[in-house]
Amino acid sequence: MKQTYIWGVIGIIVVAGLGYYAWSSNETTGGITMIGEAFERDAIDDLIGGDKAYVCDVQSAVENRESLGMVYLDGNSFRAEFKTFVPEINTTIDIYSIWDGDYVYSWSSLSPVGSKAQVVREQITFNNASADAADQVIYSCNEVASDPSMIAIPENITFEELAVEPIEGDASVETEMPAEDSINQEEMEVIES
Repeated sequence: MKQTYIWGVIGIIVVAGLGYYAWSSNETTGGITMIGEAFERDAIDDLIGGDKAYVCDVQSAVENRESLGMVYLDGNSFRAEFKTFVPEINTTIDIYSIWDGDYVYSWSSLSPVGSKAQVVREQITFNNASADAADQVIYSCNEVASDPSMIAIPENITFEELAVEPIEGDASVETEMPAEDSINQEEMEVIES
């Protein structure tokens, strides 16, 4: 239960970061900068499934959580790496996520155990973040050479499968998590170690 909660929180942070990043790219004056190409509104969704690879540097400060990271997009896959300061435990956490076209794998520097959940392309959207959150994200993207090693699933992490169900009429995903106040001080010490 503790690990499920931790991975749920990490997953939400990663998905929220990607959503904030991508939503803000929908603004015609947004921060998406591509080498050699002009991108228009809604273009970020077009990057997934395309025939080119991109690396996007991302900075955000949302709800007292500062994050610095990178998103690598290549065809029907992506990798996200973020360093996020979590004030509740006064720690910076490295958070990773890979979507290989079938599963999203997520893990962090807190544990050698990660999670995986089957997610289809239709469940991945980058258009649902709020305007306030998008205003707190700075990013730039550049076309790069394809690098299959970026999508390689790490062998030193054990992945536990999570059940993820699509929400009717929505392209996002939903997972069950315990209430935030259900973590006690003893569990927080385990998280910190």
